Amino acid sequence: MEKRVAIDSSLQLNIVNSQGQAIGICQVTVHPLGNPQSFWFQTDSLSQVRIPHMLPSEIEIVPQNLAYLNQLFTVEIIPSGGVITLTLTNRDERIDPISITGAVNPQAISKTLYSVEVISSKKIAAMGAQSVDAVLQNQSNINITQDAVLGSGVQLQGMSGADVKILIDGVPMIGRLNGNIDLSQIPTHQIDRIEIVEGPMSVIYGSDAIGGLINIISKKPDQPGLRLDAHTYANSVGWRNFDATGQWRYKNWGISGFAGRQFSYGYDLDSSTRMMDWRPKTKIFSGAQLQYRADKAEHQWKVQHFYEKLTDRSNAESNLTSVGGYTHYYYTERLDFSHNSLIHLGPNCDLNWQNSANFYNRDKVSYWRNLVTGNENLTGPEDQDTTLNRQLNSRAIIGSRGSHRLNWLTGYEANAETLSSHRIKGLSPLYSIAVFASAEWHIRSWWQIRPSARWSLNNQFGRALSSESNWNISPFIPSIQSKWQISPHLTLRGSAAKAFRAPSLKELYFLFVDINHNIHGNTQLQPELSDNYTATIEYRHSFSNGQGAVFKTNWFYNNVDNRIELALLDQRYNYYQYINIGKLQTQGLTPQFEYYGANWSTKLSGTWVRSQIQIDTSKQQQGWNSVQAVWNLEYRWPTPDISANVYTKFNGQQRGFYANGSTYSIEQFSMVDVVLAKTLQWQAGQQLIPVSVQLGCNNALGVRRIGAVGLLSTPHNTASQNLNISPGRSLFLALKVTL
Repeated sequence: MEKRVAIDSSLQLNIVNSQGQAIGICQVTVHPLGNPQSFWFQTDSLSQVRIPHMLPSEIEIVPQNLAYLNQLFTVEIIPSGGVITLTLTNRDERIDPISITGAVNPQAISKTLYSVEVISSKKIAAMGAQSVDAVLQNQSNINITQDAVLGSGVQLQGMSGADVKILIDGVPMIGRLNGNIDLSQIPTHQIDRIEIVEGPMSVIYGSDAIGGLINIISKKPDQPGLRLDAHTYANSVGWRNFDATGQWRYKNWGISGFAGRQFSYGYDLDSSTRMMDWRPKTKIFSGAQLQYRADKAEHQWKVQHFYEKLTDRSNAESNLTSVGGYTHYYYTERLDFSHNSLIHLGPNCDLNWQNSANFYNRDKVSYWRNLVTGNENLTGPEDQDTTLNRQLNSRAIIGSRGSHRLNWLTGYEANAETLSSHRIKGLSPLYSIAVFASAEWHIRSWWQIRPSARWSLNNQFGRALSSESNWNISPFIPSIQSKWQISPHLTLRGSAAKAFRAPSLKELYFLFVDINHNIHGNTQLQPELSDNYTATIEYRHSFSNGQGAVFKTNWFYNNVDNRIELALLDQRYNYYQYINIGKLQTQGLTPQFEYYGANWSTKLSGTWVRSQIQIDTSKQQQGWNSVQAVWNLEYRWPTPDISANVYTKFNGQQRGFYANGSTYSIEQFSMVDVVLAKTLQWQAGQQLIPVSVQLGCNNALGVRRIGAVGLLSTPHNTASQNLNISPGRSLFLALKVTL
């Protein structure tokens, strides 16, 4: 808390940064000393506001520009017609970045009661990553899996993708395949940051957040004037990418748009076969955003479109008269609309209201191709499929802020989802509505506690609300978080929470029976229920000489009942059905150390996870351990303005289980990426245009396939003693031009 002495009763505020420059619009809350009433104001774009007739007060400054810290000043005597200049401190986003997940307003992660990891746009750009799965591949406590047709999946805290919620700007994504959202379908060019919350978030975000959630935050048109960016990328394993973005801001209005294409020729580790290990893909994406900032509100409207074509060719088959093979085309399309409003209802109360409509289509079209004549013919109707997934979601959170004693938060979420497919029968739409609330109590200046709860209804599972009602009661979800500020830089957090995962519409209603498949949904499925406990100790310190350090250790424990799995119930008829099969327990420890210097930084982290599975009460628990280690290094040479980044990750032996109780193992492997970057200045008339150049090597160790033991054939995959990890070592070149 800072003090400034003034001498009368009328006050004008000028708010500046350390260079004396205005920082834009700020919220100003004045708390007169000895008076319970507070007064709320907002500066103009020059960071100026006049506040008449104020007594000695505490003045809280909350800038819209997140590059600066929120600060509290004390004015003891008010000057007559005087001007006071308040200087805000720059935020060191390397040490204490911003997070919006689970809150009404953005706040520094050191202030949250959750354990949050933030990957900034600068870090994403330094990796040269083209999609979200490539970004998360470099994170500890996260496993990225690859499937040639279904795409990538994610595991967090030892929990599979079905138990990890994926959000874009707080909106849940739809279109899960085998329980996973394909993160390779999310390009990185428009991402401002990725926020990862480890541990359940079901109170705020509902189903699917047992293991945690990943919230992908998009860039906003915040910069004044007009800005254009063009980016191109090519690598040695067949990818050719191009995208462009533009934004324009004038006064209260901002608009942005983007479009791009990513194309892969595919890559085959055995050129003698027709089937390619890495299938050819074409991705086309575009979107637009409109933003309006009023005096006490900010409104945002977004639309995004994504299209992907994947070509899957079988190996050649021959008979006495011809040689041929199957060609399957998978077409995926996403169309997302969203609206978000942040409304300041008063000096200590804000409302965040969000609405979205999501549309997901996936078509499979199969042909038999005569490899002699080149003729193609559609195969039977059982080989074709169209999946349509629709979702409407509305949520609002209203909460208080600024109180030194008690802050509260409450909200609702309403969701409607439909799914249609040739392989889904008897489906009813899934409707749910929920209310949630929490209270954050500052017991002492150094101790906070936050109890929370969620109540919800749905029309598919659970106990009926009444004998005549179509609504069922979803599991009641309580949680409690606590935070102890041991010193200005040392924080201890702890939490205990329940979470649940509702059975998906596919798990309830799927039906696929032909000569090769016999898969059934189960309308009697019950939701997965989880108990979670976490403890985190965290040290964050930004030194005065531009250096800083972060040390963090996180412990977690998950106990999941009613685990939903696709099980082989009758081997004679190859009969598969989704069932609740018992318990899964995971616990682990993730230590992490980061150091930031003037010209270099490094990060070292590790993960140990212990998993135990019990299929039913008649069988004993099976358990296994897995480990990971991550080391990142960045160094910058100021004079030639060149930076070098090295990303390494060791993945220890991984194990998993099937619903029949058998387990499989995947051998250990390591990945190393190296990236060099330099920004050049291109002279165009009287203007200097910055051109960023990146040259890198992905998978420098050349890992392609790793051994696997115990893998079984499933409805989605055939058994194999090897898993494809990467096309191998690849060089890439990326260019970015900013106008």
